Amino acid sequence: ADPSTFYSDQDVNTNLDLLCVMQRMPACTVRNACTAKQMKGDYCKPWSVLSGICSTTHGEMMAQMVGCEKYKQLCIANTKVAGCETQIPKLISTKEVVADTYAACADADQSTLAGCKTCKVMSPTSIGGECAAGPLPTLSAACKVKPTATYCANLKETCSTDATPKVSLCPANLATSSAEPQHYVRSHLISLSVLVAVVMSLFV
Repeated sequence: ADPSTFYSDQDVNTNLDLLCVMQRMPACTVRNACTAKQMKGDYCKPWSVLSGICSTTHGEMMAQMVGCEKYKQLCIANTKVAGCETQIPKLISTKEVVADTYAACADADQSTLAGCKTCKVMSPTSIGGECAAGPLPTLSAACKVKPTATYCANLKETCSTDATPKVSLCPANLATSSAEPQHYVRSHLISLSVLVAVVMSLFV
């Protein structure tokens, strides 16, 4: 069913303006990319962006925010309303992007990353500083430098689906990278320490 007669794109955009005052939400970053003509297509449609904020399908937790009321009324279970659940598949959630950006900016290898200076994440659950563009561009830049880092796993899942537009927020080297399992890293270090001990014993 076409909802435009009682919830027009203009009304959706009005709610998006309200919701995206808080730029930390990934769907708002997508909206910014669309406005800047860095991406185009169905995922730039107002309903798709609204779905990325108000749907809880992929772990987003913003449904109770002012601006999502109409979406919740229309997008109930088994709804026939066109536009519901049209967000980017597996879009990284706000909770994930904040925690991952915090981890990225705490990584010594990312100490010179400009985004970590202008978009300072205060803790794994909150974000402060200027951060006008939201944390997602900073995380994307960090994952371009170090795509195998564990804090890139959620963004990699977003960017690995064929349905996701390959825009600047999805580093080209991210989809083909594979993070080194932590248990492997630990066992590798243990093996190395044993080898060093054996070598040192030869000189005793």
